[in-house]
Amino acid sequence: MRTQSEGAVEERQNGECRQGRASGEGWGGDLAVVPAGTKKRKGSSRNGCEPGPSSTAAAASSSSKGVSNGTKERKGRGAEDGAGRSGRGRKRALRGGGVANGVLATFQGPTTSVDARTEATGVFVHDTRSDVAAGGATREDTGQDEFLIPGLAYDLSLQCFSRVPRSDHGSLKSVCKKWWSVVAGVDGEGRNEVTEARKRDGIKEEWVYMLGGGGHKGAIWRAFDPVGTKWRKLPVCPCDPAFDMCDKESAVAGMQLLVCGQSAMGFTIWRYDLQSNNWSQAPKMLHDRCLFASANTGKYAYFAGGSAQQVTLQLAERYNSETQEWEALPDLHSRRKLCSGCILDGHFLVVGGQDQDRVLTSAEYYDEIKNQWVLIENMWPASENAPLVSPAPPLLAVVDNELYAVDATTMELKSYQKGTNTWKTLGRVPDRSVDSSGWGMGFKAVGKDIFVIGGSSDRGSGHLCNEIHACNLESSGGEPKWRRVCRLFFTTGFIYNCTVMTV
Repeated sequence: MRTQSEGAVEERQNGECRQGRASGEGWGGDLAVVPAGTKKRKGSSRNGCEPGPSSTAAAASSSSKGVSNGTKERKGRGAEDGAGRSGRGRKRALRGGGVANGVLATFQGPTTSVDARTEATGVFVHDTRSDVAAGGATREDTGQDEFLIPGLAYDLSLQCFSRVPRSDHGSLKSVCKKWWSVVAGVDGEGRNEVTEARKRDGIKEEWVYMLGGGGHKGAIWRAFDPVGTKWRKLPVCPCDPAFDMCDKESAVAGMQLLVCGQSAMGFTIWRYDLQSNNWSQAPKMLHDRCLFASANTGKYAYFAGGSAQQVTLQLAERYNSETQEWEALPDLHSRRKLCSGCILDGHFLVVGGQDQDRVLTSAEYYDEIKNQWVLIENMWPASENAPLVSPAPPLLAVVDNELYAVDATTMELKSYQKGTNTWKTLGRVPDRSVDSSGWGMGFKAVGKDIFVIGGSSDRGSGHLCNEIHACNLESSGGEPKWRRVCRLFFTTGFIYNCTVMTV
C-alpha cells in the first residue's frame, strides 16, 4: 500500500514519474526533479521501497535521527514521513542541509536534480539552469559559496543589506560569520560589498563625528546618527600624549576621518576608517599646516591656507582616500589662516580668514577644469570689523547647494545671495551667546537640516550649552524654527572638532 506522503511526492501516469512537491510552501522552491523510469525495489528499510530523489532529500535532512549510510530508522519514521509532516524535514534541509551516505548535501534555494549515475552514491548535483534556479540565480551563477538569505539571489540579498541603516550593521554582523564577512569585510582593493551596493542604489546617511571637551580623559571621538538618534563611540585613537593634548583639526575623505595635530614626532595625521573600525597613521601632507580651510567631496579631502612655523600659507592640496596619496593644487590668491572651506556649486570654496596682519573679507574657489583659483571680493563682510585675534573661522554650512553662515559677532543665521554677493539675515541661533566669538560651537549641514552643536549658552554667564539644535528651512518656508535634537551627554558643551561623513 502506498503511503500518503508517497502519493504527495510521486504520481505515476502513463508509466512515467513526474516532479513531486511536498505539501507546504518554503523559501527553497521544489526539492528535486525525479527522472523518468526510476524503479522501486523491495527490501528497502523505507516502507519496502528504495527511496526516490525526494525521499533521499528528506532522508538527508533527517540524518540527525539516524538515517545515514544505510542505517535503518525506527519503525514508522520513514523518510517520506520526515518530509511530509508539516514540511519539517524540508525546512531542515533548507536551513542547512544534511548528510546523505556520508556526503554533505546543502539545500538553500536552488532546485536539485539526481541522475541515475549519482543516485546510488547519494551525491546531489545542483542544477545550474537559470530557469529553475531560485531567485533567478544559483551559487554557480553568482560565484558565491552560499546564499546570504535562503531562496534569494546573492545580489538581491545585498540590496536588502544595503537598505539596513548603518547604526544597525552591528546587529547584522552578530547573526553569523557569513553576514559578518559581508558587512565588515573588504576585498584586495579595500572595497566592501554592502558599501558598494549602497553607492549603486543611491542610499546615503550623514553622520556627525565630534570630539568634545570635559568629562573624559583622552581623545574620545563619537559618531551621531541623526536618523536613529543613536551615538557610537569610536575606538580610542592610539596616539601619543602630545597629540592627545594638542589642538586638533579634522576633515573627512570618503569614509575616512582625518585628524591632524602635533605629536612628539612632529605634525601627524591619524586616520579612522569606518569600514575597518580602526585607527592608523595617514601619509603626511605635502606641507604641514594648522588653522587651515578644508572640505570634502566624494573620495577627496581639500586643504588650503593655514599656518606653519608662524608663517601664513597660500598653499593648497588634496588627499585621495582611495590611493592614500596627496596632490598639490595651485596656490591661493592670498595667504590665509583661520579660514573656512565648503563645497558650493561643485567647487572647493575658501572663505575669510586672516593674512599676516589683516582680516580678509574675500573668498576664492578652485576651478578644477581650469586648474586655477577664482577670487570673490567682499564676500565675507561679517568679519570686517571683528578684532584680529578674537573670531573663530567662519561658521559655514551648505544645504541643497545654498550657503548659510552664523555671524559670530551677533549669533545670527544668514544665507548667501549668489546673484548679488550679499548676505540675508534669517534670524538668531537659539541659546548661544556672542562672548565666545564662535569658538567651541559646531555649525554643520546634515541632510536637509542645519545643526548647531554645543557652544556658549545665554542661559547663564560662562556656562556652555551641551545640546544639539536643528532647523529645516525648507519645511519652515525659509524662516528658522529650531528644535532640540538631543543632549551631548559626554561633554560639557565645548566642541573641539566636528565634521560630517556621508556613510
